[in-house]
Amino acid sequence: MEKKDGREQSPFLLKEESWLNGVDYVFLVGAPRSGTTWLQALLSSFPEVYTGLETHFFEVAASLRKTIWNRQVGVSQYWNEEHYHRLLELLFKDLIFQLPKPQVQPKYFLEKTPGHCDHAEMILKVFPRAKFIHIIRDGRAVSASMLRVSKSWGRYWAPSTADEAARRWKRNVDNGLAIRDLVQSPDHYYQIKYEDLRGDTGGELKKMLKWVGIRATTKDVERVIAENSLDKFKKTSQYESIPAWPNSGKKSGERSGFPEGFAGPAPVKPGEVGLTYVQRLQVDYYAGDLLVELGYPGVRRRFRPWELATIIGVRWLRKIAVFLKPKS
Repeated sequence: MEKKDGREQSPFLLKEESWLNGVDYVFLVGAPRSGTTWLQALLSSFPEVYTGLETHFFEVAASLRKTIWNRQVGVSQYWNEEHYHRLLELLFKDLIFQLPKPQVQPKYFLEKTPGHCDHAEMILKVFPRAKFIHIIRDGRAVSASMLRVSKSWGRYWAPSTADEAARRWKRNVDNGLAIRDLVQSPDHYYQIKYEDLRGDTGGELKKMLKWVGIRATTKDVERVIAENSLDKFKKTSQYESIPAWPNSGKKSGERSGFPEGFAGPAPVKPGEVGLTYVQRLQVDYYAGDLLVELGYPGVRRRFRPWELATIIGVRWLRKIAVFLKPKS
């Protein structure tokens, strides 16, 4: 096979066989900071599952689609959407083919980009038989985690205020829940709570493996859990089952490295998430209905007048500050 820069060229351009033939696609989604990476590492530790770091592919594809079909000239007059989706399939496969070839022929490719929960409809037009795993974590813990990483490695994407974080969590979770009505079959959607996975990792992982069609012994499951423990990750900042990005500068076969502070305290109890009193008010106000619907305890749904004034006032003060900030 012809190579370029030490890597094999796409089999879809060369019309050759590859490990991607016959592989089914599973998309792991959820709000950012919900445990998606940990769950990805657990699942991809089984030889039937291969994976890579976040592609954000369908976020880019959705943006491009909007650009194309918002115009009445140009590309939209050459391609229809069906053709666009066929091209996306080829491009996506070409993208993940850049990863190191798996040592064992996988049954599934697991794609984990949290924000893909907002683009499930497009994903299903490209891969109609795709399955989705939706992990949900308490929005208060997610908001606190977003606020923490917004001060360091996540400053380019993570909300820096509690109200923005709460609305981001709610949008992502609502869109993730809507996938149940989009998939080809009800058993193509699997929902799990982060708190349940932390509380009984072995039991929940076994149920998920059964759902996806992977046989594993109790010994296998225990080994995978030990290999991907949060304590071990905090020491090494890497998961052995997740290869590095092809253009990361790492040698083929080297593992992914995550930024310092990627893993936080990972609290499970609502009272330990690390939000201030006002931040807690904001999250309960903007995301409380969904938190209650999902069964999370201790959510405020009634607020005193001064609390409402604080919640709304903080937001407006921030808007005024942004408006008055000198333009650079």
